[in-house]
Amino acid sequence: MGTFKYQGADGREYFNLTAQSGVVTTSNDPEDLWPLGGDVCIPYTNYNTATNKIENYYANAVVSSSSNDTLVEIIIYGLDDEWNEVANTVILNGTTEVKFADLGMARVNNIICGPILTEGAIKVYNSEKGSSDGNVFGYLEAGREAARSAVYTPHKKLYIQKIELMSGGEDIINNVIVYKHVNNEDHNATIARAKSGIRHILKYIQFEKPAGQVQPCHCYEFKNPYLISPGETLIITVEEVTGSNVIRCNIDGYYL
Repeated sequence: MGTFKYQGADGREYFNLTAQSGVVTTSNDPEDLWPLGGDVCIPYTNYNTATNKIENYYANAVVSSSSNDTLVEIIIYGLDDEWNEVANTVILNGTTEVKFADLGMARVNNIICGPILTEGAIKVYNSEKGSSDGNVFGYLEAGREAARSAVYTPHKKLYIQKIELMSGGEDIINNVIVYKHVNNEDHNATIARAKSGIRHILKYIQFEKPAGQVQPCHCYEFKNPYLISPGETLIITVEEVTGSNVIRCNIDGYYL
C-alpha cells in the first residue's frame, strides 16, 4: 500500500516503501520518481516581507480529475508542522475542491483509497496556490489504492538500509540520484528558495535491464545506513534515461 511499517522479530520497527515513476523520457528528464512526473513540491513556510507575517503553504485541499468521484473517501497520511504523524479523511466532491477540516499538513507521505476506487486522478495541494502540477504535494493515480511515490518524511529517525530499482524497459541506461531534502529554515529567503529547500545528494546509481534477460535485482544495501531525520525528506530522482522508461523501486529501512 505504498508505505507501511511493521514490527520485526528483533523488536525493531521496520519501514518499507514501494514506488513507481510516470513515463520518463529523454526530453522530460530529470523527474522525481512518482507517478505525476516532474519535481515533487514540498509544503513550505515563507516570511512575507510585505506583510511581516509567516505564511504556511501546507497541504490543505484535494480534488479529483473526474466529476464522478463524489462521496468517495480517501485518507491522506503525513505530518503536522511539529513532525507528528497525522491523517486527514476527506470525502471527494468530484472536480470541486474539498478543504481539510484542520489547518493542513506540513508533509504528505501517502494517499489511501478504498474500497471504492476513484475514476480520476487525485491531487493534494495548497488551496491558495492552486492545483496546477507545480504545486502538487501528493498524487494518487486513477483506480489505485495507494500513492506510489518515492518521497517520504519520517516522524522519527529513519535509517535507509536498502534500495532496489527495476527498469520497465530493456537496454535503457537509467541514472538515479538518492536525495535528502532539508527544510529551509531561513524564512527571509525568496519564495522560490523557501519552496524548494535544499537537496543533499546521498548516492548516485546507474542501472539497466539487458535485453532478453530476466529482470535482474538492482539491489543496493548500505553498510552504513543513510539517516533521514524528522523534517527531512527522502527523494529519489530519475536524473537521466537513454530512452522512454518506467522505473519501480522498493526502499527498506528501520526507525530508531
